[in-house]
Amino acid sequence: AVLNKDTATPFTADDQSMLQVLAGHAAFAIRNSEMVGQLAQKERLDRELQIARQIQQQLLPKQCPDIPGFELAALEEVADEVGGDYYDFFRVDENRLGIVVADVSGKGIPAAMTMAIIRSIFRSQSIGNRSAREVVTATNALLYPDLRRDMFVTAFYGILDISHRTLAWCRAGHEPVIALHSAGSMEVLAPSGAALGIADETEFGELIEERQIQFESGDAVLIYTDGITEAMNRS
Repeated sequence: AVLNKDTATPFTADDQSMLQVLAGHAAFAIRNSEMVGQLAQKERLDRELQIARQIQQQLLPKQCPDIPGFELAALEEVADEVGGDYYDFFRVDENRLGIVVADVSGKGIPAAMTMAIIRSIFRSQSIGNRSAREVVTATNALLYPDLRRDMFVTAFYGILDISHRTLAWCRAGHEPVIALHSAGSMEVLAPSGAALGIADETEFGELIEERQIQFESGDAVLIYTDGITEAMNRS
């Protein structure tokens, strides 16, 4: 604060010179303080992203399961330090394998923690349940009351029947599934279904649809997230 020392005596050139010297020192100190604060904030953010990345890596399968008669492959490559994409494999029963590919909105620790919750719900609801639609509907029912209104999850959930060579699956607001047939044809499959966490049990149940794919030798199915469709270039 600069106050007139005497109403009868205005500021002089010496007063202005001294003020400029003091202001220079003060501005330097303030700027240094701001930079230190920004650096500390960046370090906290970097640490948060590192923790989120560690959580994400711990949740992803270390390798794809070895299923007789099938070849499974998965790839996860983040553009930034951490994203909300994840995939999972788990046994539904002795003859069936559950497969999840999902994309949690947002980044950082909130997305990583939501990912952990989704993973646990899917695994708990899928044990012994041969209906993909029931598992997805139950997952949404458990998630909807507690998920923040500014977050949602898109997901693919499928049940691979190893003996009958079928894949029963649902698409909860996720990217379409691409089916490649050994004869050379291709299908883009997009059944209806809302993202997890944005609709209550009744509305969600009316929207979700279950499909089934019958595998012939040489057929393939591609499941992916919007990291593919939103890619800016080949790199």
